Amino acid sequence: MKIKEFSNLTEDDLITKEKQLKKELFDMESHRQMGRVEKPASFRNLRRDIARILTVINERRISNKKISPKEGTIPEKKQVNAKRIVKSNAKERKVNGKKS
Repeated sequence: MKIKEFSNLTEDDLITKEKQLKKELFDMESHRQMGRVEKPASFRNLRRDIARILTVINERRISNKKISPKEGTIPEKKQVNAKRIVKSNAKERKVNGKKS
């Protein structure tokens, strides 16, 4: 299935579909162990469909966690001074007996 088809489903439907695909993948793995697999490419397709479902679920959860501007903002990541890191690494190398 395409990701657009998954995005139209509700979260409960997505979870149900995920469980169904995981069970199907498990059954196919057991058939693989016995040597009775008709379409080996279907393993990849099932894993990708499961990943697509999980992606849609996570995107929805992330979009629901966003805070509106009235309530406040999500704190931004702190920026690290790259020069400081380089200098500290150079000092550590000199201490360990290695020259930079």
